[in-house]
Amino acid sequence: MLPIPGQKKCVDYVNANYIDGFMQSRAYIGTQGPLPVTFDCFWRMVWEQRVVIIVMITNLVERGRRKCDMYWPKEGIETYGVIQVKLVKEDVMATYTVRTLQIRHLRIKKKKHTVTDRLVYQYHYTNWPDHGTPDHPLPVLSFVKKSSVANPPDSGPIIVHCRSVLSFKKFSYIEVAHSYS
Repeated sequence: MLPIPGQKKCVDYVNANYIDGFMQSRAYIGTQGPLPVTFDCFWRMVWEQRVVIIVMITNLVERGRRKCDMYWPKEGIETYGVIQVKLVKEDVMATYTVRTLQIRHLRIKKKKHTVTDRLVYQYHYTNWPDHGTPDHPLPVLSFVKKSSVANPPDSGPIIVHCRSVLSFKKFSYIEVAHSYS
């Protein structure tokens, strides 16, 4: 990640990797669900990589155990390091939720032709069990298609995360998304 001007000590590590898509280099960033100590870095990565789509394929809690921390505001605005995140809208469907988030870089001065804020969409699939497979494939296929085609051609990679870095769910999503490329 890029250094933050004026900041001496900088935590700049996110456990993430680029993943190539079908005929597209670095189409995805595969990562673990952000931890509280990495929220700032996660949102900097979203900004620096020009990410528009975040795909979350885990629930916050499954079988009574925490699987992912809530790295976005439940309502209103939260600031994570130099990135301010505002929950604009939350659309809850039967098997997934789409959150519209407005992010703003607080260290970039607003000038002519300078973008200081943008919209990010988090597609959160809520019906894939932690240890197992979904009961029916059609909702998963529909989710993958909607989330993958929502990424504008001029934007950065799609972030795909589960609870851990290596995940069957994450790679399954990317494989199916290839078919919609």
